[in-house]
Amino acid sequence: MSLDKHFFMDFNKALMNVDVKSVIEKVSDNVVWRMVGTETIKGKEKLEALLSDVKSDEGFEIDLEHIIIEGNKAALNGTIHSLSNQGEWSHYSFCDMYLVNENDNKITEIISYVQSL
Repeated sequence: MSLDKHFFMDFNKALMNVDVKSVIEKVSDNVVWRMVGTETIKGKEKLEALLSDVKSDEGFEIDLEHIIIEGNKAALNGTIHSLSNQGEWSHYSFCDMYLVNENDNKITEIISYVQSL
């Protein structure tokens, strides 16, 4: 599978839908996800545990603005809209940087920048 915008759109859709299985299928065993200003997740098992703790009854929507792909690297930016159980919306601007293993097309590194709007 070659990397294209659909690979990253599907990955982000899986994240927003808390589709743990689909997310985990696209990452390497030693994935590193740096969330600038908060925490760094190291390893597929820790990522899976974190995602499993996300409340799937909260609503998430994503508006992707740009997807830039060059070789095994990609950058995405856009807006995330989150609906809480209390019916309140929160909005975040984000930029994600991806590094993908060229041999198996698994995501090995994600760097996320998120700003509340």
